[in-house]
Amino acid sequence: MVYGLHSGGRVFTPPRYPDADKSSYGFDYRNTVYWNPSQLFDASGHARLDFYNTDAAKKFLITVEGISDDGNTVVSRHLIVK
Repeated sequence: MVYGLHSGGRVFTPPRYPDADKSSYGFDYRNTVYWNPSQLFDASGHARLDFYNTDAAKKFLITVEGISDDGNTVVSRHLIVK
């Protein structure tokens, strides 16, 4: 089931790094490294997310917000420290 989402018409376009040597691209200072308002999860509640991120960051705050199949709002945050 897909619900109308609160996100407006903005499109998130992540950078693409085609070369294996990413040092030529400089630092990546984005605050948001992944945004997908239509992310789907499997029956066990898992999803695979692939994204590029900066090597300079030592902490990542993962925030997931959504709506469950029965209409309840869901918010989860997880801090990852390298």
